[in-house]
Amino acid sequence: MTKNQRTINLLAIVAYLVVATVFFVSVSLPFIALTAILIFTIILAKNDEDNRAIVPVTGAVALYFVVLVVDLIFSILNTMIDKIIEWVEPDEPITIFHEMFDIVLFFVAVGVIALCVLSVIFLLTGKDFRKSIVGMIVAPVVMGKAPTPVCPNCGSQIKGEFCAKCGTKKPE
Repeated sequence: MTKNQRTINLLAIVAYLVVATVFFVSVSLPFIALTAILIFTIILAKNDEDNRAIVPVTGAVALYFVVLVVDLIFSILNTMIDKIIEWVEPDEPITIFHEMFDIVLFFVAVGVIALCVLSVIFLLTGKDFRKSIVGMIVAPVVMGKAPTPVCPNCGSQIKGEFCAKCGTKKPE
C-alpha cells in the first residue's frame, strides 16, 4: 500500500466517523466535511490503485445520502399525516405515526452506525474493502465493470482462464 493509498484510507475512516456522528450534530456540517473529504480524495487519486481506494470514501458519502433520503421521506410523511389529522380531528392529536417513524429512524440510525463501524474495521485491518457490505454495494457503481481481456493470439474475448478459440492463456 502506497503512501497515497494510506492517506486515502485514513480519509475514508474519517468519512465513516463523520457519517456515524450525523445523528448527533446538524446536517450541514457533515455535508461540508464529506464533500471536502471526497474532493480531496479524488484529487489524491493518481492511478487505478488509488481509484480503487476511493471506493470506501464513496461508500461513506452514499451512506450519508441514504440517511438524508430516509429522513426526508419520513419528514414528508409526518407533515402529510399532520395535515390529515388536522382536517379529520383538529382537537385530538394522534402521535402514534410519529412514534412509529421515530422507531424506524432509530433502527436506520443504528444500522448506518453499524455499517460505519464494520467499514472502519475493514479499513483498519487492511482487508479488501470491496468485500465488505458497503463495498459490495458501492464498488460496482464506482469502479464500473472490468473490461474483458482480449486474446493476444486471435483477438477474441477471453472469458475464462484460456481462450475458447485458440487455447491461449489469458494475459495477466
